[in-house]
Amino acid sequence: MRLLPSLGAVVHMFVDVLLDLAFSFAESIRMSIYVMKLLGIE
Repeated sequence: MRLLPSLGAVVHMFVDVLLDLAFSFAESIRMSIYVMKLLGIE
């Protein structure tokens, strides 16, 4: 039973890191789409 809280903390931290990566990935994709539109590809 002593392992459960620390395991939950590790999982929570892992999910936080994944969300952060996904957010910055989506952010860079949106940025490149914006740049492409800016260059007149639309």
